[in-house]
Amino acid sequence: MNVQLFCVAHRQPSVQLPEGVCTLGVNDYKSATYFTGSGNNINEKNSRYSEVSAIYWLLNNPCAAFEQADFVGICHYRRFFYSSDVQASVRPGSASIQNEQFSLIRNSCSAKSLGIYLKDSDCIAPQPIDLRRSLLQFYNEKHLQAGRDLKLAYEEGLTRGLWTQAFSEEQLHRETRLSPFCMSVLRKDRFITLWTAIMEVLLAIEPQVSQPRDAYQQRNMGFIAERLHSSAVAWQNSQGMPVQRLSVVQVG
Repeated sequence: MNVQLFCVAHRQPSVQLPEGVCTLGVNDYKSATYFTGSGNNINEKNSRYSEVSAIYWLLNNPCAAFEQADFVGICHYRRFFYSSDVQASVRPGSASIQNEQFSLIRNSCSAKSLGIYLKDSDCIAPQPIDLRRSLLQFYNEKHLQAGRDLKLAYEEGLTRGLWTQAFSEEQLHRETRLSPFCMSVLRKDRFITLWTAIMEVLLAIEPQVSQPRDAYQQRNMGFIAERLHSSAVAWQNSQGMPVQRLSVVQVG
């Protein structure tokens, strides 16, 4: 079983990456293992799409590492999945650890260590966090009453077969848990299917989404993608896809 993890980064990561993880450079990070400004790309949209611009590149420019993989995973230059054998020393779900602490658990973030969880699963996804209000309420609060953007995305997701109407309504109005970040490890065929559908949704609704008002809000397409990804994985899980939930450690 070949598990390949791609670390999306806009600059050289400050830590030594775990084994089986290669850099996927966005913006001007051309010295990464793979640079998303080449070939068929939306690298110029990275400030608005965040790591999803790198996922677009993977889908449209299959590289050797991608082609040879059985499972494909996305992590960030400061965020990594880690296996349960280190949770005694690193508090699950902890906000961050220092660079030197990461060296102690790096092996537990490797593709080989995560592959253990994929023997009986098709997916690794982040542990969900409790928002204490619905996804729509949370988005409204964080993104200047732009809940219409999220509703638009979920409606478009319905047309792309990401979920059913009932599930979409449940996620928007009653679900209070969110798996943060566009991070997961998926069987390659599932990765392609899920992210192709999410990209189609994002590109379809972009002209109608609220214009960014500041640097934080400028990442609105990336924030929408996080919610779509979280719900799409939950939907697949409800339909029988085995999902292993792991904690995410943030470095620095």
